[in-house]
Amino acid sequence: MTSGRVLEERRPSELLGRQAALTIETHPRPGVISDLLRTFRPRQWIKNGFVVIPAIFGGAFHADQIGRVGLTVLAFCLASSGLYVINDIADRDADRLHERKCNRPIAAGRLGIPTAVVAAVVLVAAGSGVGLLAGANVLAIIGAYCVATLAYSAWLKHLVIVDVLVLASGFVLRVAAGAAAAAIVPSEWLLLCTLFLALFLGFGKRYNELALLGETASSHRRVLEHYTAASLGQFLNASMLGTLFSYCLYTFFSAAGINHRGLMLTIPFAVYGVFRYTLLMETRRDGGAPEEVILRDRPLQLTAVLWIAVAVVVLYGPQVTF
Repeated sequence: MTSGRVLEERRPSELLGRQAALTIETHPRPGVISDLLRTFRPRQWIKNGFVVIPAIFGGAFHADQIGRVGLTVLAFCLASSGLYVINDIADRDADRLHERKCNRPIAAGRLGIPTAVVAAVVLVAAGSGVGLLAGANVLAIIGAYCVATLAYSAWLKHLVIVDVLVLASGFVLRVAAGAAAAAIVPSEWLLLCTLFLALFLGFGKRYNELALLGETASSHRRVLEHYTAASLGQFLNASMLGTLFSYCLYTFFSAAGINHRGLMLTIPFAVYGVFRYTLLMETRRDGGAPEEVILRDRPLQLTAVLWIAVAVVVLYGPQVTF
């Protein structure tokens, strides 16, 4: 009798437990949603600002051009987030050895692989669909970006120098996609400047990882065993000079520079921005995440605002002759 009563008393609690379990399985936990959003890396979307640069300097401000450029930015945000998820899946073991990346949801085990794979596929497919709305050429460039990024995650990230070149190509493809969306031809100097700037940021990232991880660097990223602080310093100097020289040549010899001689007034802001970023890499060991540096450092933010403001005034304000 006593055991029967105990069983009868336990049944309601067991039913409640089962109902709670069903509720958890049916409705995703808030933590899963936040982990997904974090894995999408919305802070990285600042890189997609490169898409709008050709439109700004090319005067592409018709409604249809603005609409297509906006769609292209959205397409890159979606596709790049999906590719970041795939990269985190591939790098989860190495990320666990990194003092910061070990907290990423996939590396920490908070976000399951099946969920991450589904999210990645949906995001890349959505980005491709939005890219098609912006134009067939934009979709082709996004496809090339996806292929290059997947090749990087699978293999190319292990090849010294090639790893950074592939990362840099993503920025050049963003500029090319923005130009295709705006139906304008990008200046070769603008593409060259973008390439060197992306190389500067990429080698800065490797320099930061090597300095931060020390002897364990190659355990986190295999390619780091082939880099040295001295070689990365030389690569940084070369890419920094390439960035500044190509930007100067852009302001002098591009169509925008020839028609608006005042564009050279933006050169001091470009020089300060690059030098400021270099200083932060050396003194604060920043550079591992360029978007974080830009979002945190007020002088860099002010420089970017002033650079854009001066460029807009020169390009669309009263003509000034020199």
